[in-house]
Amino acid sequence: MAEVIATLAVAGYVVAVAIGIGYFVILLYRD
Repeated sequence: MAEVIATLAVAGYVVAVAIGIGYFVILLYRD
């Protein structure tokens, strides 16, 4: 069970970082 929780935590972190980068890029190119 710990492996599943760790995997979900890592996946969630990766998704959050990807969304953050994507949002930042969109803000840069909207100018």
